[in-house]
Amino acid sequence: MKNIKLLTLGLIAALFLFAACDGDDDNDNNGRIEGYVPEEIIVNFSDGRDYNTTTQYNFEYDEQNRITQIIENHSWGGWRYIFSYKENGQMEKYIINLFNNNGTSGGTMECPVTYEGQIVKFRTKDSGPKEKTIKIDSHGRAVSGTMLLDYSSYIEAFSFKYDKAGRLSKAHNRQGAFYFKYDSHPGIWQNVNMPKWFFANFINVSQTIIGLYVVDLHNKTMLNWQNNLTEITWNNEYDYRYYTSINYTYNTNGYPSTAEWGGESNKYEVSIRYKQN
Repeated sequence: MKNIKLLTLGLIAALFLFAACDGDDDNDNNGRIEGYVPEEIIVNFSDGRDYNTTTQYNFEYDEQNRITQIIENHSWGGWRYIFSYKENGQMEKYIINLFNNNGTSGGTMECPVTYEGQIVKFRTKDSGPKEKTIKIDSHGRAVSGTMLLDYSSYIEAFSFKYDKAGRLSKAHNRQGAFYFKYDSHPGIWQNVNMPKWFFANFINVSQTIIGLYVVDLHNKTMLNWQNNLTEITWNNEYDYRYYTSINYTYNTNGYPSTAEWGGESNKYEVSIRYKQN
């Protein structure tokens, strides 16, 4: 079956840390509007030569501002992500459906979510990692975990750290580490009520979860749940350092309406439309 991407995110993004802030967080939330959530995100990519793509993401929510569906549209078709929840508010499972632009289905993957104290597990029934185990802290944030790949018995380990405001400041695995910085504006996802561990572990949808190889849409916007990501520094295992910055324009409510990163080659331009849920 055609490769079905796992929404990390972001979520990575997911990419993709959509939850509202803790009461003791000391980040600047001036101008926050309750129920103000992203309805559509459009991503334009250009390699500066002859390759240009547009990806459109549409989001649906329940009455508690939890995401119930994401539709990711490409020129050839796309992915539909469907989320369901238990009565106690915990995520029960997510379903990923691959569809083609001729209306046919390319396959469906169902991913149950189980909770064992401070341990959360994903078990996939099809392509992608067979199992991912996440340890969460008292705030519900992911602090460490492991991932068993489907094509081998290899287990990938990873960890996360947070700043005093509760924002993800570092993500690390054997290939290296990402370091993150933010602005002081209300985050794109600030009012979206999703588990904090979920989008910390879905910040990369184009590689296996937390592959930490690709810096893309879900690395740069799925982390914007309190404030908005402005800088990423990557130090890899060979002491190579990669740096990128993200520039925003803001709407009259103070939330990002556009984001841009990259140069003449590999340039991303993102537009965000909101609704009052």
